[in-house]
Amino acid sequence: MKVTQAVFGVFHHFELAHQLHRRNHLQKIYSTWPWARLKREGLPRSLVSSFPLLHTTDYLLNRTGLHSQRLSAKMNAWTALSFDRWTNSRIAPCDAFIAISGAGLLTGRTVQANGGIFKPQGRAIADHAASDVRVLVVGNPCNTNCLIARSNAPEVPEDRWFAMTRLDQNRAVAQLAKEAGAPVTDVKNVAIWGNHSSTQFPDFANSTIRGKKTTEVITDGEWLRSSFITTVQKRGAAIIEARGLSSAASAANAAIDTVRSLVTETPLDTCASVGVTSHGEYGVPEGLTFGFPVLSDGAGSWKVKEGFEIDGFAKERIQVTTDELLSERDEVRALGLI
Repeated sequence: MKVTQAVFGVFHHFELAHQLHRRNHLQKIYSTWPWARLKREGLPRSLVSSFPLLHTTDYLLNRTGLHSQRLSAKMNAWTALSFDRWTNSRIAPCDAFIAISGAGLLTGRTVQANGGIFKPQGRAIADHAASDVRVLVVGNPCNTNCLIARSNAPEVPEDRWFAMTRLDQNRAVAQLAKEAGAPVTDVKNVAIWGNHSSTQFPDFANSTIRGKKTTEVITDGEWLRSSFITTVQKRGAAIIEARGLSSAASAANAAIDTVRSLVTETPLDTCASVGVTSHGEYGVPEGLTFGFPVLSDGAGSWKVKEGFEIDGFAKERIQVTTDELLSERDEVRALGLI
């Protein structure tokens, strides 16, 4: 598998790039930082391409205090558009294209800033990627960024586009395992419904621990309905607040977990949580990139897992995250991005 990446600066992209390189999957990584900075990341020069002029100038002006807010906004826009055109002219055929350009979970504030990046990247994928390409979008708001890219690459089938909710699934599994005093391998069938944001719904009711319903193993219903959900929803923001940095390694591992889940057969007693294009499953509006429980056949195809029981509590939570994704869709549509 040949994987190409594109990133503004560094973020967690280079953590993922190292893991891909070790597995001989990294084809190229594009960045707006200069090689003088990027060489500290330890990747071979032949695998790194940089477009540093505008981003470096913007950074230096900010450091010297010579930047106005208005000029900074213009520089950011120029950098985004120029980097997109530059990447578009250079990207080689690849099996997967991963673009990470944001690290926060404050979705509403980043839709406009990040969304414009994914329109031309969608076209770049359609024009240059391999005919059987699969695309995993990680840059936040990843569900709607995936929608933008997919909408601008109609030549690429809808079932090839994915947004990463696996990081949330991994966090949910860890929380349930800790509360139950069980290894994470005993926790199965945990779904993340909806958006990769603070409105996501980590579904405990359909999950199992040691083959039993989670609600039979963890009998503290109040914890499940409150602390468990909010901890998973806000874990990313909590890590950034505590460390001043995002959970780079965890995000990189979750991206690899997602790819592995999509190319290997999913056992029937569990699921993989992935943001995929809705076709009305579980009443979700068609066309949204929505977090669902997914089963892969290991041969390149997948489907939304059936049979999940959605009670009143779950329905209410799923509606909240659905409304957020509909709002994001309407916003990027108004911006002319889809």
